[in-house]
Amino acid sequence: MNIVFITINDPVFLPAFFDKFLANANPEDTIRALLVKPYYRNLGAGGMALRVLRTFGLRESLHMALEIAIHTLLDRVIPPKPGGPLHSVRAAFAAHGREAVPVSGNVNDESILQRLTEWETDLIISVGCPQLFKKPLIRLPKKGCLNLHGAPLPRYRGVLPSFWMLKRKITMNCSPWLLSC
Repeated sequence: MNIVFITINDPVFLPAFFDKFLANANPEDTIRALLVKPYYRNLGAGGMALRVLRTFGLRESLHMALEIAIHTLLDRVIPPKPGGPLHSVRAAFAAHGREAVPVSGNVNDESILQRLTEWETDLIISVGCPQLFKKPLIRLPKKGCLNLHGAPLPRYRGVLPSFWMLKRKITMNCSPWLLSC
């Protein structure tokens, strides 16, 4: 099967997920990733920085920026190996001999659709992709298109769903592990 993940090149949270997934994947499957920019709705780096600052405050924003900077630096100096320290999604794919291709445009662009067609994509899996998929992209893979989302839908749709879910539970004085509060 030809599987394509559409995701961001996250340096903190997603490398462990992809390392585990790829370690247990069928070696006969062709698994690739398209790595999109992590910016939500064309905000760019500055717009995203302001959004994170407004959402999390100065202290947490600086902490996240430092953590991302450290992982990004480590990603450049530590060679990727399965089960080892992986500091990017790109490194997780490289550690397992899989292709991860950075893309700079919108996932719905004709050039992306053409690439997916050339790869004879059977299944697309979106993990943390900040872009909305349009019908031509959704209809392209033979077996379908999945969106892995970090919180219950539709209540927590959008970006940072697990943060908003936990914030709501804490604000309501509920246990963060009870989804029905």
